Amino acid sequence: MSLLIKSVTDQVRLPPYGAFALEDQGRNVRDPGPLGVDPGPDAWFQAVDDGAGISSEHGWQEVGVQLELWDGLPRTTEEWDKSQDALIYFTSGKVAAVEVEYYNNEHNILDLGRAGAHWNVRALMRQLRPVRPEDSIRMRVDLEAYLFQFWPA
Repeated sequence: MSLLIKSVTDQVRLPPYGAFALEDQGRNVRDPGPLGVDPGPDAWFQAVDDGAGISSEHGWQEVGVQLELWDGLPRTTEEWDKSQDALIYFTSGKVAAVEVEYYNNEHNILDLGRAGAHWNVRALMRQLRPVRPEDSIRMRVDLEAYLFQFWPA
């Protein structure tokens, strides 16, 4: 049975078109990396070198994000609306969820403990509540939650 080694949680603000990214904190900043990826309407999670682009069904919201490091294939005990597995390469192995437009540089970083390596990742998304009419006049909160589980490739 796999064990959870560590996890970090964070909040990420999504623009009106509903996108954010996972990003290796040691990547070459001249490369647009995951911030230049548009997963498209049917592919909500797109892994690339040093990160991933995530596309939400709802924009203009603040979402909860949890990043977890496991020693093997993680177990998932809760129900999620979407799930996708991928293989991803990280230069530094220090990963954070980041905004596409708001550029908040103060994000919690998950140190995977190994640089220059491929990792398995499972991306999970859950809608927490339906959209309400009053959501159109302010930044939405508690609408969706995301979990990203990493384990050695």
